[in-house]
Amino acid sequence: MTSITTGTPGLFVLLPRDRSGHTADLGRELAPALGLPLLARTTLHDALADVLNLSDSEQSSRFGRACSSALVALAAQSGGGVLDGIGADDEALAGLDGQVVEVVVLPEGEGEHAPSGDHRWPTVAVDASAPVDVDPLADEVVAAASRAAGRPEAPAQWVVWRLDPQGGRVEVTRRDSEAVARSVAATMGATAGGQSFEVTPAG
Repeated sequence: MTSITTGTPGLFVLLPRDRSGHTADLGRELAPALGLPLLARTTLHDALADVLNLSDSEQSSRFGRACSSALVALAAQSGGGVLDGIGADDEALAGLDGQVVEVVVLPEGEGEHAPSGDHRWPTVAVDASAPVDVDPLADEVVAAASRAAGRPEAPAQWVVWRLDPQGGRVEVTRRDSEAVARSVAATMGATAGGQSFEVTPAG
């Protein structure tokens, strides 16, 4: 199995299909922040549909369900992943060996409404009316998975440092998972005009 570097082995993040198109962009950003592969239903569906040339709605519906089932199987084999646009049933998802967390993208104007929670796994709400800060969201997903697994929430375990030319370093932020901390450091390094950053365990 693929080793998941989020600190939560076997993490499966669900991004259900929505009409706004927000989940596609969110999945592309959230997967690397968590150190997980992105498994996008639209990518699989479109690639196979061009080859199979489906002719009627019944075939298309069955094919859509098959794509969702295939994504779940790929995620299970990989040991984790961000499943974008998934439409598989609760039983199939509950059979995954690990923690499942669903990220619910709330329609604009509904940012104050919490997810229904009518699932076997925790949900994390995202307000579609404002830009999403992916790194705190990734921390929230990891924390939700840890709570579901019965692990106590510990203080942030990974420190992002800014390195100065004299060899010193300044603490910038702390994150719950190594993958998220490294994502933050990489983003800062790409936008900080030549400054360097490093990540170390806290303590």
